[in-house]
Amino acid sequence: MRRPTLVLAAIAVVILAWLSWRMLWPSDEQRIHRRLQAFAADFNAGTTEGLGTVTRAAKIGSYFTDDIVVDLGPGTPPIHGRDTLAGMAARLQPRTAAFTVELVDITPVVHDDGTADVSLTTAFKRQSLATGEESIDARELALKMKKVGGEWRVMRVTAVSAFR
Repeated sequence: MRRPTLVLAAIAVVILAWLSWRMLWPSDEQRIHRRLQAFAADFNAGTTEGLGTVTRAAKIGSYFTDDIVVDLGPGTPPIHGRDTLAGMAARLQPRTAAFTVELVDITPVVHDDGTADVSLTTAFKRQSLATGEESIDARELALKMKKVGGEWRVMRVTAVSAFR
């Protein structure tokens, strides 16, 4: 009876050690996933105050490299630079407050050079105050990320055409 108890205890210790290791030292793929989910949470955290808007825009800008390029496809010019993106976030805050962003199907592929290619689906959700109905606009995006100062930052966003 004593031997099975020791075996179960040893298995429990191994499992707890493995779970602790995974939580304390996550893989780059897990860090990218967490970073992108944190971005969505910060984007969805609205503010209506003047200084709060500037603070929110700076926080959103911290997820991108200085030379970020956002290419949403034909009909829209690319957006260049973190400062431009942060400025747009500050100016558009009243309009974007009506939306929530959800990032799903995040699939990172990490490379040895400190970069990663990430594919994901971005779902923009809006609920009508009058009817309570929810509308969703989803887009496939391809990201290029780079590890800068120990943090994964987005350096390129490209909209993926639905029909290739």
